[in-house]
Amino acid sequence: MALAAAQVKSEEGDDAVVLLMEVSYSYDAAGRETYSQRLIYRLLSANAHESWSTVEESWEPWHQARPEIRARVITPDGAEHPLDPTTITESSASRDAPDMFDDGRVLRAPLPATRPGAVVEQQVTVRDTAPFFEGGVVRLHTLDPGMPVLHARVTLEAPAGLPLRWVTRGLPGVSPQEEVSQGRRRLTFEARDLQPADDPEPGLPSDVPRAAYVAFSTGSSWADLAHRYSEIVDRTIRGADVNAFLRSAAGGPAASQLETINRILARMSDEVRYTGMELGEGGLIPRTPAETLKRRFGDCKDKAVLLTALLRASDIPAYVALLNAGEDDPDVEASLPGFGLFNHAIVIVPGAPALWIDPTDPYARAGELPSADQGRLALVASPTATDLVRTPEAVSADNRVVETREVFLADLGPSRIVETSEYQGAIEHDVRAAYALQDGQTMRQALKEYAVSAYLADDLAAIDHSKPADLSEPMRLRIEVRNARRGFTDERNAAVGVSAAALLSRLPDEFTTSDDEEDGPRQADYVFRRPVTAEIRYRIVPPVGYAPEPLPAARVRHLGTATLAEEYAKGTDNVVTATFRLDTGKRRISAQEFTALRAAVREAADDKLSLLLFDQVGEAYLDAGKVPEALAELRRLAALEPRKALPRTRIARALLAGGMGEEAREEARQAVKLEPKLAAGQRHLGWILEHDELGRRFGPGFDRAGALAALRKARELDPKDQAARSELAILLEHDAQGLRYSPRADLGAAIDEYKALKKDLGSKTIDDNLLIALVRAGRFAEAKALAAKMKDSQTGSILSLTAIAATDGVAAAVREGEHAFSDDKARAAALQSAAQTLMLARRYPEAAALMERASRQSDNAAALLSTAELLRKARRHEEIPLPADKPSTPVRRLMLLSTAEKLEVKQMAPLFSRDFSSQLLKLSDAEAQRLFDAGFAAARRQLRSQQVPVDTAIDLAFGSLQESVSGDDAGGYRVAVSFAADKGGRGFVAYVVREGNEYRIAGLSTVASMLGEEALRRVQRGDLAGARKWLDWVREEANEDAGNTDPVPSNPFLALWGKGTSGGAEQSGAEEVRCAAATLLDAGDDAKALPLLHTCRDAAGDPARRNALDAALVLADLETEHAAEAAEITGRLLAASPGSERAEDLHLQALLALSRWDEIRALAGKRLQRSADDAEALQLLTDADLRAGDLTQAEARLRQIVKSGKAKANDYNELAWLLLERGRVDDEALDFGQRAATLSEYQRSAYLHTLASLYAEKGRTAEAY
Repeated sequence: MALAAAQVKSEEGDDAVVLLMEVSYSYDAAGRETYSQRLIYRLLSANAHESWSTVEESWEPWHQARPEIRARVITPDGAEHPLDPTTITESSASRDAPDMFDDGRVLRAPLPATRPGAVVEQQVTVRDTAPFFEGGVVRLHTLDPGMPVLHARVTLEAPAGLPLRWVTRGLPGVSPQEEVSQGRRRLTFEARDLQPADDPEPGLPSDVPRAAYVAFSTGSSWADLAHRYSEIVDRTIRGADVNAFLRSAAGGPAASQLETINRILARMSDEVRYTGMELGEGGLIPRTPAETLKRRFGDCKDKAVLLTALLRASDIPAYVALLNAGEDDPDVEASLPGFGLFNHAIVIVPGAPALWIDPTDPYARAGELPSADQGRLALVASPTATDLVRTPEAVSADNRVVETREVFLADLGPSRIVETSEYQGAIEHDVRAAYALQDGQTMRQALKEYAVSAYLADDLAAIDHSKPADLSEPMRLRIEVRNARRGFTDERNAAVGVSAAALLSRLPDEFTTSDDEEDGPRQADYVFRRPVTAEIRYRIVPPVGYAPEPLPAARVRHLGTATLAEEYAKGTDNVVTATFRLDTGKRRISAQEFTALRAAVREAADDKLSLLLFDQVGEAYLDAGKVPEALAELRRLAALEPRKALPRTRIARALLAGGMGEEAREEARQAVKLEPKLAAGQRHLGWILEHDELGRRFGPGFDRAGALAALRKARELDPKDQAARSELAILLEHDAQGLRYSPRADLGAAIDEYKALKKDLGSKTIDDNLLIALVRAGRFAEAKALAAKMKDSQTGSILSLTAIAATDGVAAAVREGEHAFSDDKARAAALQSAAQTLMLARRYPEAAALMERASRQSDNAAALLSTAELLRKARRHEEIPLPADKPSTPVRRLMLLSTAEKLEVKQMAPLFSRDFSSQLLKLSDAEAQRLFDAGFAAARRQLRSQQVPVDTAIDLAFGSLQESVSGDDAGGYRVAVSFAADKGGRGFVAYVVREGNEYRIAGLSTVASMLGEEALRRVQRGDLAGARKWLDWVREEANEDAGNTDPVPSNPFLALWGKGTSGGAEQSGAEEVRCAAATLLDAGDDAKALPLLHTCRDAAGDPARRNALDAALVLADLETEHAAEAAEITGRLLAASPGSERAEDLHLQALLALSRWDEIRALAGKRLQRSADDAEALQLLTDADLRAGDLTQAEARLRQIVKSGKAKANDYNELAWLLLERGRVDDEALDFGQRAATLSEYQRSAYLHTLASLYAEKGRTAEAY
C-alpha cells in the first residue's frame, strides 16, 4: 500500500491526498441504519491540519451503539503502526456550545507516527439500535474533505421495498450501479479524481451546492412525514393547560388577532428563555407545554410547540413547521423526504397570507422571520400537508432604515445636528440585539467615533434609544451633535456637506471591498440575505434671511440591479430637504448582475461630497429652475409696469423653461407689440421661436423663419447687440429640421454674419464658431488663415490641422501637429479630432491618413486603425457606380432611398418586381413607410442622428458594406447585406429576380409574404424547384425553436416546410409547396390566403399537418378580424391537442378579440391553478379587471406579476399608468415607469409617454422632456 501510494502524483500545495474514500449506508427492515466509512490517505506536508492526524466519530446513544474505530499508519519505511485503543477518548458533542445541552458523544484518538509520506487507513462504523425516525431519514454525504480524492465509493443498501431516493451534486456523470438480490437493493456510486472545492463565494443561493455530495432518503413522502410529526405535536399538546399563562399575557382586550399573537410572544420571551436541549429523543421529540413552562426554558421545538398550544387555546389555528435554517447554508433537498437535515422549528398560522413566527427570536414580531429562516423549504406538521413549502423572503422594502438628519445652521459657525434613525425588518432585529448586549459606555464610545467621522464634531451632546425588548414600537435611535462642522455658516453663505454614497456602507462587504477580486469573476448567482431600502433624509434649517442656491436635480442611478436615488426640495421658510434612497433591488441576482452592481457601487463610492449652499433670495428663481415661483414674481412685476416689454420677455422665458412653448411665443409677441423698437424684445422673441412647443431648442416644429425675422429685426434696431447677432449666426447654421451644418442650412450667411460681427464689434468670442463653420462649409483656405491667428484657442489648433490637411496635404498637417503639440498624447488627440472633422466634411482620404497617424501615438491604436480603414473605404455615395447588370444594384438603390426623411412610393416602386410593384403603388407613402420600417427603421434613425450628417453616415455605411450574393437568373438571387462597422449586427436580406434586362427585388426577409407570393407564382409557372428554393430561403431566415415540443407549432410555416426538403428523392410536391407558401401570405388578402389555407387544411391527413394549418388559419383569422372563426378553430385545436399551451394561447387571443371575458377569466383561472405566478394569466385577469372598472384588483394582479419576477416592460408600464390614473404618483410609480422604459430600451412611445407623464406630474419637467 505504501509503495503504491508513493507513486501517486499530487499538486503543489496539497497537504494530503485521499487515495480511497469508501462509504456505506445500510438499512434493515425496521429502518435501523449501519454507517461505515473507510478512508485511506497519504500525508504530504508537515503543515497538514491536525485533523489529518486524528480519527473521530460521533454518535447519539439514545438510538446508536458506540462506534467501532480501527486505524493504522504505514510510514515511508514500510512499518505499520496500529491505533492504540487505549488512546481513544470520549467527550460531549456540544462541549463548545454553552447554550446547548445534549447527550451526544464523540470518540477521538490521535493517530500514531503521522508524518509526510505516511499512509493512513482508518475505518469507523456506527450502528443504530433503534431507527432515528420511523417515517424515514435523509442523509447527505460530502465527498470533499478539502483535499484531492482519487477514488470515492458510496454504497447504499436497503430492503427492496424501502422508498430509497437519491441525488448527486457536483459530481457530473456520476450515477449509481444498481443491484437487487434476495430482497435487498444496492446502489453503488463511483467517482474519481475529485478536486477540493474553492471557498464558497459569498451570498450563495440556498439551492447551490457548496461541495460535491451524494444525498439520499428513505421516507415515503413529505405528506407522510408531515402527518407523522403532526401526530407527535398533537400528542404533545393534548391536555395542555395554558389558560393561566394566557391570562397573564392578555393584558386586556386585543384590537386584532395579530396583537393577541404578539402579546403571547412577548410574554413567552419574558418567561421562557431559549436553551438547546437534545437529551435522548428530545433532539427530535418536543417537550410538553407544561414541562416547558415549568422549566422556563426550551429549545426551538419546545418553544414552537408551546406557542402552537397557546395559539390553539386562543382559537387561533397554528402548526409547527420544521426547516433547515441558515443564512449561508444550502437548503434541504426537496426531492428527498426524510428527517435528518431539519435543524429548526417555527410556527405558521394559516391565512392569506400565512403568518410565520419564530418564537426563539426575542426581537421578531409575528410575521417577521429572522433572515436565517427566510426562503427556506419548510415541512408544516399538519395532517393535510402534501409537500414542503417555502417560507417568505423579505424584499428590500421589508428591511428598512431611515436616518433623519436635522441640520440647524447657526447664525455663524458650526451647526447643531440631530440624527434620528428608525429601523424595520432584519436590520431592526440586529440593532435591538446589539443594543441589548452592549453596555452604555461601549455604545457611547462607538457613537462618538461615528459623530466625529460623519459630522466633523467634537463630541456627542445626547443619546436616546428605544428599549430593545419593547416590540410595541419601532426601534429608534436619536443622537444630538453640537459644534458639527459638516454644516457651517459665514457672513455671506452657509453650506452643508451631503453625500448619497454614504448609503453604500449598508451593502455587504463583497460589494464595497476589493479582496475578492483576486479570485476571478463570480460564477454563481448572488442572494442578498438582507435586501434593504435605506434612506437618509436631510432637513436643513438655514439662518433667517438665507435662501438656498439652486438645488441639485433629482436623479435615480441604476447601480446594476440596485438603485440610488436623490431628491432635493425647498420648503417653507427656505428649509431644504434632501432625500437619498438606496434600494438593493431584487433579492437574487445573476453573476453578471453581481459584477455590474459591484462595479457601479465602487464607482458611485468615489463620488465627492456635495455642498448645499444658501445665500440671498431674489432674481435667481428662474436660474434655479423654479418656474412657478419665477412666473409669479415676474407677473407681479409685469402688473406693476403694464406698458413695459422686458417683464413680459422674462415671463416668456419662464414659460419656455416650464415647457409651455406656445404660451411663451404669445407672451414674447405681446412684449414686441408693447415696445416694437426694443431690440431686446426682438432678441427674446427670436430665442423663444427657436424652441418647439415643449421648450426644446431647435426641436421639431420650431419656427425658423419667425426666429430669423425677429433676430434680423433686433440687429437692425441695435447693431451692437452682440447676443442677438451671435444668435442669428447660430440659427443660420441650422436647417428647418434643426440639424446643424446640414446641406440645407445657410452656412454662407452664417459665415457672413460672424465676419460682420468681428468687423463691426471687434469681437473674438465667436472665432471658434466661425472657424467651425468655415471648415464645415469646405472653405479650408479661409479656415487655415483664421486658425493661424487663434494662437490660444485649442479649437483653432485642432482645426488648423484640418485645414492644412485639406489645402497642403497630410504630411504638412502632421508637421504642424508636431510643432503645435509637444505632448504625444495631446498630439494624437488633436490629429484624431482633425480627422473626425475632415470626415464630417467628407474628405475621406485625408481623414484616413490623419487617423492612421494618430494611432501611432494613441493608447487606443487598434480602434483608430479600424476607423482609418473604414475611412479609406468610404466614398461619396453619389460617386459610387450602380451597374444594372448586378443583382445587388436594386438592393443598394433601396438602401439609399430608405435614408430619406420621408419615403415616396413612386421612387421605390421601380426597384421591385412587376407583381409587387403594382401592389406597392396602391399604398400611400405612409403605408409604405410602415411596411419598410420593419427592416429599415433602426438604420434610418441611426443615419439621421445629429451626431453625423446623413450624407457622411451613408458614405461610411456603403464603405463598410458587405454583400453575399448567391443564386442564378433562373431561380433568383439571395442578396445578404451587412455593415462591417455596425457592431449592432444590423443587416437584411433581399431576394432578387431578373425581369427582362433588369434585376428587381421580389422579396425582403422582413416581409415574408413577398417570398410566399413568389413561391406560388413559380408553382403556377411550373417552376417547382424554384418555388422550393424560395421557401428554403424563408426557412433559413426563420428563428426555429428546436426545443419546442408543443403539438401546435408557433410558426406554422416551419412545421410544414422542413429544412432541406428541396433536395433528394423525397422532393415536396406542388401541393406541399402551395400550403407552406400559404402560411406566409398576407392574411389581409382574403381572396388568396384564407381560401388556400382552408383547402390545404381540408386535404391534410396527418394530424401534425392539420395542427399547423389550423394554427395558420387562426393567425390569419385574427389578423383579418374574423375572431369568431378563429375561436371555432382554436376549439378544434384544443380538442385535438388538449395539452397544447400554444393552442390555449391562440384560443385566448380569439376570446380577447371577441371580448368573451367570462371565458377568458375561466381559462386564466385554470392556468393559475397550474402555476400560481403565471404572468400571462395574471395579465389576462388584469385586462378583465380594467374592463370591469376594478382598478384595485387590477393593481393587485400587476403587483403579483412584478413580485413573481416575471414582469415585462408592458406590465411595469400598465402598473405605472394605473398608479398615475389613481393619483398615486410616488417614487414607486416612477420606478415602475422607468423599468418599463429601460426594458424596452426607450423604443416604445407608449412607455415613454407614461414615464413623461409621471415626471410631469411630479413637477420634474426637465426629465419629462
